[in-house]
Amino acid sequence: MEETTRRIRIALLTSDEEFRRALTAALPDYRFSDDLPEARLAIVDVRADEAALIAGLPPDVPVLALVGARNFDDARAMMRARADDVLDRAAPADQLRQAIERLLFHPTVPRSVSAALSSELFYLRDVSQAASEGMALLWLFNRIVDIVAQALGVDNVSLMLIEFDPETKKELLHIKAARGLTEEIIRATRIELGQPISGLVAERGEAMLIADVETAGLGIAANRPRYHGKGLLSVPIKTRRQTLGVLNVNNKTSGGSFDDYDLALLVTLCNQAALAIDNAWMYDRLNQHAGQLAELNKRLRAISQAKSELIVNLSHELKTPLTAIQGYVDLLRSGVVAADRIPEILAKVHDRTRNLGRLAGRLITFFALDSGLAKYYFQSFPFDVLVQKCLDDQRPAIEAQALAVQFDRDSLHRFVHADQAQYQELLGALLENAVKFNRPEGTVRLRGETADVDGRAYLEVFVEDTGHGVPDNLRATIFEEFRQTDDLLTAKPAGLGLGLAIARAISQGHGCRIRLVKSDDAGSVFAFTVPLEKGAAES
Repeated sequence: MEETTRRIRIALLTSDEEFRRALTAALPDYRFSDDLPEARLAIVDVRADEAALIAGLPPDVPVLALVGARNFDDARAMMRARADDVLDRAAPADQLRQAIERLLFHPTVPRSVSAALSSELFYLRDVSQAASEGMALLWLFNRIVDIVAQALGVDNVSLMLIEFDPETKKELLHIKAARGLTEEIIRATRIELGQPISGLVAERGEAMLIADVETAGLGIAANRPRYHGKGLLSVPIKTRRQTLGVLNVNNKTSGGSFDDYDLALLVTLCNQAALAIDNAWMYDRLNQHAGQLAELNKRLRAISQAKSELIVNLSHELKTPLTAIQGYVDLLRSGVVAADRIPEILAKVHDRTRNLGRLAGRLITFFALDSGLAKYYFQSFPFDVLVQKCLDDQRPAIEAQALAVQFDRDSLHRFVHADQAQYQELLGALLENAVKFNRPEGTVRLRGETADVDGRAYLEVFVEDTGHGVPDNLRATIFEEFRQTDDLLTAKPAGLGLGLAIARAISQGHGCRIRLVKSDDAGSVFAFTVPLEKGAAES
């Protein structure tokens, strides 16, 4: 270095005293002050509306402008006001030091060239926001490569970004855009961080100017046919948070060698390219988040609508039995009922109150499962016995519709390990639907198969009916809460639409699955799994 940095005075123009103290502490080798007459360099920390201050600085003093993160409007204003370089205000100390040393000790890029190239990159950023996500990034990468090739007068340029490789489980450099390289090379090139040359630059975050790659001692093979020049420039593409990738150039069209001028130009371009790429990524992420929020909003509206339907259904389900109970009680209180009819009326009141109890129990079960407060009590039990109990519970409804039941007991005679009460609720919900939505004189079938999932044995239970099937528009949401396959105003069967939602929650709580296997005009087939007791698959 031509002179010790301790003697160099740098004018720091900022109104943020805390920032001044932090910068002074981070770069103790330089003397920072407000005085311009003896300053060798000016660091300007101002807003876009104060950019005119730069134009008033001495013309022979290089200017390094600092802007807020991703603040392209300020950056553009600084470059137009003749700043020699623009950095993120929160850039690491080593990046600031490199920029300072480049402006102080090396030939700088002519301001007209720097401003023109930077304006081009800012233009790319604006266009990338207006383009579609995938096309915007690819287009941006290719334009950066074109600008670099033109500005440095080179045949070969490659823009490489760091990406996680699922095959090697490592972060590798991948070529995202290039000039002068074949498609085969672009697709096949993968460089680990730390490997020469690009990997070293990416890992260290420092630029490399190599006059002769064959004698640099970096293990680069000699006589590489696609390179007619021995020099190489490799510069990191860095933001304040991380290194994004590397820009490599070689093969000068003129046949000459790379020098400090070329390095300074490429570093300036990389600084602006990093801002453009980081901003484009941020824009893509915002678009993705906007899409996710829109989908979440749609989901919340659907839940709100579904809960409104629950209130309507709940009013209906409560009012019908309560009206009947009130009528029976009024009849008994009137004293006009014959004594021999009192047991019959009390039996009807008992049935209605039992239905209300079942309704309340189902609501409690659903909200306990939905809130994650439900407790599971695992035990071993024969599943065919549970199936028989659920069939007995549905016997009155089965007989009312004259349904035939095909119960393959042998395939279901397996000992399982689960919460018996919860699976009784699950199977009961499926059976209730198979009966409720069946055709008169139809059939209900129950059978089982053993299945192995990720080395664990399960019993998969199939519940089939011969109804009209689930409508196409409801199949994707059939397991969501408050869903019914018929409308309340079209004489739909009684219920709140909680049965399948409860069944899904119970299945998920056991680490199992429940699904609609098929559904058409010939009927529906639902299936769910339940963990087998160890060794039960062979029994």
